[in-house]
Amino acid sequence: MRPSVGQRTGIGGDDLGHDVAAESGTNLHQIGVFLHFQHGAVCGQTGAAPGSHTGSQLAAQVGGTHQNGGGLFLFDEIAEGFGIGFDAEIRQLRMVIDKDLIHAVVQKLFGTGPDTFFFAFEPYFGQLQEYGNSSTDAAHNEYINYLITIGVAGLAGYLAFVGSALVRGFQSAKRNPYVLACAAAVVAYLAQAVVNIALPISTPLFIVFVSLCEAFARNAATKNM
Repeated sequence: MRPSVGQRTGIGGDDLGHDVAAESGTNLHQIGVFLHFQHGAVCGQTGAAPGSHTGSQLAAQVGGTHQNGGGLFLFDEIAEGFGIGFDAEIRQLRMVIDKDLIHAVVQKLFGTGPDTFFFAFEPYFGQLQEYGNSSTDAAHNEYINYLITIGVAGLAGYLAFVGSALVRGFQSAKRNPYVLACAAAVVAYLAQAVVNIALPISTPLFIVFVSLCEAFARNAATKNM
């Protein structure tokens, strides 16, 4: 016969909320709500008088500060109901792994933030001292710089914006050959960006030429209608 909650945890009904709070590794109000509905069953197993804890008290206790790194024993009850057993350390380890993985995925997708290459590359500054430098705030390659700071999503959006305007500009060159001058300027900028960084004197002009390529293409499309 399976031992009751009270036998396995060694606590009475009056101390149930406090021990749950001590062992909880999260700050979830939902656990308190769950305890509110399960309160009658827990009291029946531990021998506590019904009403010794209200749902709001249990919610407040479960929402307390994590103290010893343990997991929620209530989750063990649910897991055992499905025939699954999880050790507290394993459960905590999986939570840490999941958190780190989510952080890594989000950082790769959206980067460390605009103009934050200095902080992203800071762990590698020691290697630069061999070459007479102690830090850097840019990759000196715009594409890598964007990949680190605004992530895969940001770099893909940037290339899609520039690439679509450039292709549409070339397609409209038959009707307006002047677009080739704008397209040439865009191609030249894209080439030098492999070994350079975005500069306030040149990058705004680059955006202007990209916009002109798109404007010429839209103008040509309007005339074809």
